Amino acid sequence: MKQLTQNVVIESQGKRGRYRRWPEAQKRQIVEETYEPGMSVSVVARRHDVNANQVFRWRQLLGTGGGSKKAAAEFIPLGVVGPAPVTTPGMITIELGNKICIRVERDVDEGALARVLAVVRRLP
Repeated sequence: MKQLTQNVVIESQGKRGRYRRWPEAQKRQIVEETYEPGMSVSVVARRHDVNANQVFRWRQLLGTGGGSKKAAAEFIPLGVVGPAPVTTPGMITIELGNKICIRVERDVDEGALARVLAVVRRLP
């Protein structure tokens, strides 16, 4: 027997009990809420009376996985450059393994440099 309760179809499954089927649009709306600033999957899941593991699965199935599209936009563009000039006043050259060389101004923002180095450390 099927019932419609707040756009959720509840189906009887004999001895196992009941399970709900969520419309695709509502799944997407719930998943998008998990990416709001300060929001977590467990909070959103409780708000909608859904198991948090189910919401994580929807994120996977909808192609949003574990990472936010918004977070990807926070990366700083990074490029690999050729050999460093012998001397450049006011520049700092940081040479890392894997043929990576980073050049920054002497008064570079420490936070920005730390974010760049964190990204570079994760490169293969």
